[in-house]
Amino acid sequence: MRTVTQSLTPDAATTLIHSFVSSRLDYCNGLLFGVADQQIKRLQSVPNAAARLVTSTRRTDHITPVLRSLHWLPVHQRIVYKMAMLAHGCLSNRAPQYLADDCCWAGLSRPRTRTTDCHVLDVPQVS
Repeated sequence: MRTVTQSLTPDAATTLIHSFVSSRLDYCNGLLFGVADQQIKRLQSVPNAAARLVTSTRRTDHITPVLRSLHWLPVHQRIVYKMAMLAHGCLSNRAPQYLADDCCWAGLSRPRTRTTDCHVLDVPQVS
């Protein structure tokens, strides 16, 4: 990627690299939700390297300000955000029916308790 980005404008390079990295990270958000922090840290190294490539930042510099300047979320927050957006789409009838059928409020399928008084989604049991 470094050789390709040298022939592009900085904005085009940022868009290109972000689209490659984010599309691959977003591909399996459903599977990555709830994965151990150690595995998320390994995944975080990919956008960190991409951000360093785009901004020409040294490896010894802190990455958090660089990610903020690019408006890129850390991997863990990105996974949670994408899953929340998917759930919101399902509950507001903006998602395909096969997804909306599996997304329901906890109060509809369980007996009434204190936890069902708040808006909590039901997590189906799987084996």
